[in-house]
Amino acid sequence: MYLGVGEVVDLSPLSNLDKVKYRRLSNWNGSLSYLSNMVQLESLSIAWGTVPSIAPLAQLTSLRGLKLSGVSVADYSPLYGLPSLGYVDIRFSGATPAQISALQAQLPGAQIDY
Repeated sequence: MYLGVGEVVDLSPLSNLDKVKYRRLSNWNGSLSYLSNMVQLESLSIAWGTVPSIAPLAQLTSLRGLKLSGVSVADYSPLYGLPSLGYVDIRFSGATPAQISALQAQLPGAQIDY
């Protein structure tokens, strides 16, 4: 499922789509709370945008790949408990060296692109 710039402003009606495996957003500026019920989501790509928090992603235990390229994130800790996460792309996100080190320590088996 792909949605681009300005096409949709409220994705909360999609919150009950619990069988979605891939989700891609471009230039997304808003909450990710609607994703928390998508428990079978394996791949999420958000390219360029602003999200207040990635806390809703902590529920996505099937997530294997996550792209947050160009998305400023203040706290990556919601990702620490995701056992299947093997790839994280945080390029162009402004992640600090401390945030990158913490991600590498908490997700030792994951490839972190920064």
